[in-house]
Amino acid sequence: MKHTILLTLAALLAAPLGANAQTVVHDPLLPSADTHVRGSNSASSNYGSASYNYISVRATTSSNKRYAYLQFDVSSITDPITNVTLTLTLSEDIASARTASTLQLYGLIFANDTEALALGLETSLNYNNAPAPWGSGSSSASATDLLSTVPLPIAGEAKSTAGSSFIFESSSQLVSFLEAARLNPDLSIVTLVLTESTGQTTNGEIFFASKENTTRAKPALTITTTAVPEPATWAAFAGLTLLVFAILRRRR
Repeated sequence: MKHTILLTLAALLAAPLGANAQTVVHDPLLPSADTHVRGSNSASSNYGSASYNYISVRATTSSNKRYAYLQFDVSSITDPITNVTLTLTLSEDIASARTASTLQLYGLIFANDTEALALGLETSLNYNNAPAPWGSGSSSASATDLLSTVPLPIAGEAKSTAGSSFIFESSSQLVSFLEAARLNPDLSIVTLVLTESTGQTTNGEIFFASKENTTRAKPALTITTTAVPEPATWAAFAGLTLLVFAILRRRR
């Protein structure tokens, strides 16, 4: 009889542990807004309207640089974040003029959603008013350290054609950036910035599908969370543990 009771209690003890140490890979989040900015003669132009189905990035020693901005609403994420990836898909083949480079991911830090949304990604953001360290920087945002990178091929190499996907793998910096937003009750919009490491020649832009693209996969932020056991669960667990020890002592 006591053996049966012990087996039952052991099963009860195992159940809370398995049920509460739950890891969930959430459905990918699509951008709530995205755009890119261009220097030189286009420094005052906004490229976030529905007529632009791509975001573009280009590093160059000239003034005609391009940086991409994406915003995601993470208000649906309530448990601690343990893993984050960002997937981008080429909307056009990589141009033959390009050299190999590295795509870089940064974040912009805001105090609240009002500040983040004031960027106006799809209405008013341009190279001249883009947050520092790019453009003149009229925003109050500050940039994070590098969050993640992904290598970019040259034309003719694997993954150089339209439809190829590139994944920014999770890093402690990227997780911390998203987790800080989750823990801030005034902030549910996260802002990411794409830059390039190596200068390109004329016509060396690289194009990724934006949220308006209907042919290629849109940018996707995939978040993994791990639930924290509720205090009541731990209290019940502790009570069952004491009960098991009491029974074991009586058997001696």
